[in-house]
Amino acid sequence: MLVSEPKFLTSPDVLYEVAGKSIALYGYAPEHNVYDYKYAIDEDTDNIFVSFNDDMGILAKKEKQEPIWWMLAEPLAPDLKRVEILVIFLKNIFQAQGAVQANLELMEDTYKAFIKALPDNLQAQEPSEILTAPIFELDQFDPELRGNKYKNIRSFVRQYHKAHTIEVLDATKLSIKDLLDFIARWRRGRTAQDEPLDEYYMHIVRENFLGFDTARAVISDGIIVGLNGGWRVPNGGQYYKAFGLHDYSDRALGDVMMVEELSWLKRAGYKKADFGAGNKTLTDFKKRFHPNSYYKVYEFIVESAPALK
Repeated sequence: MLVSEPKFLTSPDVLYEVAGKSIALYGYAPEHNVYDYKYAIDEDTDNIFVSFNDDMGILAKKEKQEPIWWMLAEPLAPDLKRVEILVIFLKNIFQAQGAVQANLELMEDTYKAFIKALPDNLQAQEPSEILTAPIFELDQFDPELRGNKYKNIRSFVRQYHKAHTIEVLDATKLSIKDLLDFIARWRRGRTAQDEPLDEYYMHIVRENFLGFDTARAVISDGIIVGLNGGWRVPNGGQYYKAFGLHDYSDRALGDVMMVEELSWLKRAGYKKADFGAGNKTLTDFKKRFHPNSYYKVYEFIVESAPALK
């Protein structure tokens, strides 16, 4: 199959429709969700879907004031065409559109294949981050937290439930104002150094979780203290945990939210769940719940080779 020259789609009426069709055909990665693509937009960037052969494509965005591009997910194409369309996309933006930098995030297999196929007129910097994503086989998770391996988690979760009145509600039925107030508390309570996604989460809340298969609020003594939610990955069946937030009002809440998510997923009949790529601190926290496998995600920058700058 020959690959056409890319079409750069910028009209919202067109780009999301075409992106959605490509996702339905070739989606396989957590971020292959057209609503998630919409949520990624902000005041400084424009979403641009790069289409090949009217069915394959790249979920991209570009800064409005600078020729800097971002690729937001794995290429949407059959396995043997993914790296090919990625290289064509990068050649085009650097040679024809004056790009100075492209920021990419690729799963390990795609990253390694891309580095091998990198043409002479492009260069890739060393990864700025290598993130780790845990996969849970849900039939192996025990919601009752029995056994020695769950001992510490069991203690934190039970103590929290004894001290508070807890209920879990459908977040789409709650007040948008209350949910936005929760996002603000989450933001104030953070101590991590990575860039928080305030606008992304607020956009999701304002759109009432469109594109999510589930969004659940954990209510403690009448106050929203946590949000869990995500969607089924296209063409694969496994669940992707798009977010798990809490307001840091109690040190046990991280454990409470993880147990709520894993327990709900098991009851809902999911077999496998991707809990998202994160840094070492976040991965070490998730390891306490005994994932069954992991994969890596590489964040890195591509530029024109020096001779062609």
